[in-house]
Amino acid sequence: MILSHLAYAPIGLAAGGLVQPLGILFMEELGNYAGTLRAFSHVAPPDTQISHEHDIPGIGRIPCHRHGICEPITHAMSVGFRNFPDEMDQLVVRAIDTQKLALMLRLHTAASAYRHSITLDVQRRATAAAKRLDQAIGPAFDQALGHSD
Repeated sequence: MILSHLAYAPIGLAAGGLVQPLGILFMEELGNYAGTLRAFSHVAPPDTQISHEHDIPGIGRIPCHRHGICEPITHAMSVGFRNFPDEMDQLVVRAIDTQKLALMLRLHTAASAYRHSITLDVQRRATAAAKRLDQAIGPAFDQALGHSD
């Protein structure tokens, strides 16, 4: 949970005159976890379901990208689309290139949160990222499930 909060903090690594937001590294690593990253209070009823998950054989349980933000790391990604758009664009490309399904699903959820943003550049970039991810998620699911064309 702490790393999720650091993922959208304005801290970075300086190298070669450039500053790379440190949070992008956290998002890439934590975001590919095959399971839901959240903590329930001990007082929450055991049958409380705040998200929907897919149980993918050989991968594990991953949050459904169609049911909203339920994890701190996915929230951090949504903040990233607003505060670090160039780096988030690069993260989307890496997630697709490496076929990291759980990461793609979380990025899609975070990007989709901005489809009606009043900040037009954020809306445009996040919508474009969601569309790229939409095109990649289906084939990634097929690959994960061992389906072939």
